[in-house]
Amino acid sequence: MTRPRATERPVKAPRLKFDLADAIAQLRRESAWATHSRSAVTLLKDRGMRVVLVGLHRDATVEAHKAEAPVSVHVLSGAIRVTAGGEKLALKAGQILTLEAGVEHDLHADEESVFLLTIGGTASHPAER
Repeated sequence: MTRPRATERPVKAPRLKFDLADAIAQLRRESAWATHSRSAVTLLKDRGMRVVLVGLHRDATVEAHKAEAPVSVHVLSGAIRVTAGGEKLALKAGQILTLEAGVEHDLHADEESVFLLTIGGTASHPAER
């Protein structure tokens, strides 16, 4: 089963409801998950906020970058390390990290991990480009 294209699956509506267990299972069934170190699906894309489900294989990294808007990283499963503003932080399932706009950060998955990336404001996040 392949993920519906954005035109087939709404990413903006007055109300959107997601079953995260189903969304994670779908993410793991996709060919991108089998062939890349990370995979992501945008759940919501609106002027004021974006929500992206991100999966990382063990030892996957996201290189240092800055977001032009505030972000949060909510770990749903696994464990990741984030270096943000020069500080090293360990995050595990159930923990959330928030970052102000412009804070340089990188990520490393200590094990297979899934997190929700929430991006506030109207600016895009470098990971989405």
